[in-house]
Amino acid sequence: MMNQQNTILRHLQTHKSGITSKDAIERYGCTRLSAVIKALEKKGHEISHVRETVPTRYGSVSIMRYFMEEPNGFNHKDSKPERTS
Repeated sequence: MMNQQNTILRHLQTHKSGITSKDAIERYGCTRLSAVIKALEKKGHEISHVRETVPTRYGSVSIMRYFMEEPNGFNHKDSKPERTS
């Protein structure tokens, strides 16, 4: 049986670009991505994140993109990943 943790973990393993809260809501109905990420980390999964600024109709906002590092040190968008733990 797939639950939100398994679904998000599978997404992270198969999508190098990672996932944002908007992605998680639209694709999987997961409204608390940060809680799912924290639970996955407690289970021993290494998940990194980068802060991104995205435009909105009112200016811009910062969002978090979560991803799993590849063994050779995946570096998302040429920025150094931050650890979430």
